[in-house]
Amino acid sequence: MKRQRGFTLLELMFAVGIVGVLAAIALPVYFDYSTRAKVSEGFSLADRVKTGVTETYLMSPGWKDDNSAYGLSDADQITGQYVTGVEAIQDVITITYTGVGRGVPDGSTVLLVGSPNGGSVSWVCKSDNIKSKYLPASCR
Repeated sequence: MKRQRGFTLLELMFAVGIVGVLAAIALPVYFDYSTRAKVSEGFSLADRVKTGVTETYLMSPGWKDDNSAYGLSDADQITGQYVTGVEAIQDVITITYTGVGRGVPDGSTVLLVGSPNGGSVSWVCKSDNIKSKYLPASCR
């Protein structure tokens, strides 16, 4: 007759320790990834605005005063789950965030600043209140 055998207490403690270490490493990485994904929503919405601003600027040189002058929807109509608006004023597109959480306070903004570049417009992004690790690589 064979005796049933199980794991020893030491083996179980070792397994729990490994799972704990993996969780301690993986969770912060996951939360950073999740926050970056939420912030990237604003850049997806801003791509359409950048296109409208660039086309309008190239067709009739000079920066315009607001979204409607660029032929775009009002800023509060260009929204997403974490974006409250995307507004174009002159050469600056402002993306405003809410509800992102973890390191991105409500009302945080990213500015995309345009400058003429030989028949096109180049865009540089800036943010004072969103950590660079949450911004897309093109923005760091």
